[in-house]
Amino acid sequence: MDEHIFKVKAAEHESTARIFRTAYSIAKYQRPYTDLPKMTDLQILNGLDMGRVLQIDESTTLSKKSMLVICLRCAVGEPDDIYTFLFDIVEIPNASAITIKEYILKSLVKFGINYEFLKKNLISFVSDGASNMLGRKAGVGVLLQKMFPNIILWHCCNHRLELGVSDCLKEVNGVNHFQSFIENLYSLYHMSPKNTTELKECANFLDKQLLRIGKIFTIRWVASSNQTIKAVWNNYESLYLHFSNAMIDDQRSSKEKSKYIGLRNTLKPIEFVHNLGILYDGLTELSDLSIELQKRDQSFVIAHKSIERTIRVLNSMANTNGPRNEEVSNACKIQMFKGIILEHKSSVIKINAAQFFTSLANNLKQRLFTTQSTKVSSVESNDPPREIFNNLLADLDMISPNNWPNSCDIQYGDTSIRRLSNIFKVDEQASVRGFREYKDFPSSLNDNIKPLMNAVKTLAISSAECERSFSSMNEIVSSKRSLLTSDHISSLAFINCTGPPVNNFKPLPYIKTWLASGKRSAIEENCPKRLKVNDTTYKSIWSCLEK
Repeated sequence: MDEHIFKVKAAEHESTARIFRTAYSIAKYQRPYTDLPKMTDLQILNGLDMGRVLQIDESTTLSKKSMLVICLRCAVGEPDDIYTFLFDIVEIPNASAITIKEYILKSLVKFGINYEFLKKNLISFVSDGASNMLGRKAGVGVLLQKMFPNIILWHCCNHRLELGVSDCLKEVNGVNHFQSFIENLYSLYHMSPKNTTELKECANFLDKQLLRIGKIFTIRWVASSNQTIKAVWNNYESLYLHFSNAMIDDQRSSKEKSKYIGLRNTLKPIEFVHNLGILYDGLTELSDLSIELQKRDQSFVIAHKSIERTIRVLNSMANTNGPRNEEVSNACKIQMFKGIILEHKSSVIKINAAQFFTSLANNLKQRLFTTQSTKVSSVESNDPPREIFNNLLADLDMISPNNWPNSCDIQYGDTSIRRLSNIFKVDEQASVRGFREYKDFPSSLNDNIKPLMNAVKTLAISSAECERSFSSMNEIVSSKRSLLTSDHISSLAFINCTGPPVNNFKPLPYIKTWLASGKRSAIEENCPKRLKVNDTTYKSIWSCLEK
């Protein structure tokens, strides 16, 4: 009977579906819902029957509150489908570890994930290295570990990569001078449209394409620093020409001319060009690793191999020049880089390439070959996080057929499988039985070993999804949408980050729920009609345009 009623009201549903799709599109592309009437009017002008606009309300919130982003990595639907996605955004009264733990559990319970479920299925807790999150004595991770003793506490690999780079910069001389110059460039062009326009004119004159100059080694991840180094490399000739023109520009004050003379003289030293090539090679490798670690489907084993490979490359570059370092080495020999004559300047500190790349490699090892990384752990002989990491890696290596000997005992690897089954909360006996069968037939996974193999993939190694969710939230809460509640923000961010594309959105289930709850359809007549304001301010000008 219900299905018959829905078929009878097909036209009513279609008009309502058009409104729902329009509303979904607004949420997906982070537009304010005040656009809904305008987009509806446009579609009516295009010949679609949109009925009447459904009333949407974005109501009060308290701005500038602490927001907590919760993301999950789990199997959804098919066991092989492992996803990392935004789960919820909640407003918290303070950032203490106890408060954060309570609000995490409340959010999970709200969606039906209770204590008993977590006890059977929670594998790990991943966060940045803030003390309230991963503090060794009273962080959120420790509080959760008291409730769920077997969970792994993991310090985000991307954040640890940044810490490793920071450690290297403290050990190697010469980077501070380069960083100071980049800061001056950023201020020069970011704050002055005039300077930006002049630089574009110089680039056009040289037939070069400009890249945007940002900052390096700030709170942004290393891929951002690499883009800035690439921009300086690409814009080198344009920058030199702009500085040369500005230093003789009679419309500028003597103070400004002196500034441009100093900037041009900073570009010319052989030492500067040498440092530019070294940083370009190093940051290119680090940027590739950072992007690799940020992938939503990244697994622990593959991430570890990527880290090891990057460390080998950095160690190699300590003895053998990378492509950019080789290019600048040749340029320094002839004292000319991109057609600009170079000169020595003893006040500019030259970065020692061997020291720089060796320091990067060593600090990445120290920071990334553990589950949690602090300066304290690097000097302690007893380091539980590093021990957990090494044991976990050794057990996971046992799963790969590439690591098996040509002939092995039937119980080979059983101990590792038992430990992994306990960590990842799968049936131990079935996993051991499946692993023994897997050793006989490694070309295909049997049903007994599959649960363990899939559970292993759910171990998250980065909190990059939380950072992406924060970025989405900051775009949603704009000046036009500053009164959204945390529930609204969470829903809109979920649609933006995780929801299907507009062309794949199926509104019918939501329409049924909407109508079943007593709300009106789009063609309902027994309600106030929306008043349209007919703007005639420039009527005479519009008439001229029609001729």
